[in-house]
Amino acid sequence: MRRLVLVVLLAGCSEAPPALPTCPARVSAPLVNAASGETYLGLAPEQLRSIVQLSTGLDPEAPLCSGVFITPEWVATAAHCLAIQSPRVVVTAEGAAPELLGVVDQVAHPDVDVALLRVSSRPSSPFEPLAPLGPSDRAIAVDDKVELAGYGLTETGGTRELRFLVEPVTEIDAASVVVSGLGDQGACQGDSGGPLVVRDAVGAVRVGGVLTSGSASCLERDRYVRLDQVSAWVGDVTGGDASSFDACGGIDATGRCLYGSALFCDGGKLAADACGGGRTCGWDDASSGFRCVTPADDPCEGVDSVGTCRDGVALRCEEGVLSREACGCGQTCRVDGRTGAPRCVE
Repeated sequence: MRRLVLVVLLAGCSEAPPALPTCPARVSAPLVNAASGETYLGLAPEQLRSIVQLSTGLDPEAPLCSGVFITPEWVATAAHCLAIQSPRVVVTAEGAAPELLGVVDQVAHPDVDVALLRVSSRPSSPFEPLAPLGPSDRAIAVDDKVELAGYGLTETGGTRELRFLVEPVTEIDAASVVVSGLGDQGACQGDSGGPLVVRDAVGAVRVGGVLTSGSASCLERDRYVRLDQVSAWVGDVTGGDASSFDACGGIDATGRCLYGSALFCDGGKLAADACGGGRTCGWDDASSGFRCVTPADDPCEGVDSVGTCRDGVALRCEEGVLSREACGCGQTCRVDGRTGAPRCVE
């Protein structure tokens, strides 16, 4: 994945109160830059190992796609990646040499750009497949922030290093989800077939789609084929092994607010509460963490410890106290992909 550092020159600031300067040309760009470490969704190491390369081998010049284990034996990718002759699944684990797995079966969907590959053996390193979203799961919505993953071309010209981007969903139709880097970032060559990752209402990590196409610049729109729309076909091919993985990963006892649910670690296991009935995820003094609360009782106004950008202000909840950093003239509020926190940048 690739990012481009943009310098935006803004001029003509007018007088304004200290809380939020008024700038005629204020830019709002809540984007996340590519990161080599995953932080936004808090995936566990076993889940990260399920995101794989598809290639003929370890030759850096060999053709490359990305993919993801959705069951212990089946990898989902884009159907156009089947153009790679005699593909192998390359599994990487921190501190270990890459592991090459043979492919014994390849099944392309008859209508959309999705394919499933069955491996000859399971990886030797502990791994946890990421099941696809199903029709009964919470649907991805426009303006949701979702996570892209892949081994493709980076801004430095390298490949075969797993990278992550968090981008907003800009369009959804019956077959696909579109995200956009808005000229700053995006998927690139070699990321084809890589997963679009989210968490569902009960906190489980899910694959919302696989990358089918993107902009030539690697900095604009990327389109993912929705897996919830082909879930029956996926189940017929793979058998639909269910995952019961409940490790907390990067979610601690304080918790997070994601996709309308409160996620937190309880006794070493991931717990989730899908807020409803007039409640939203926010800071709960009684729990000293993020839980489902009545909005009037939330001192952080729906912002969690990772934070967000709103109208040129960087917001973050720190132990029940909402901090606000108003970006000055000539600045914009962006979310740092390496930490997930919002910040004001030139």
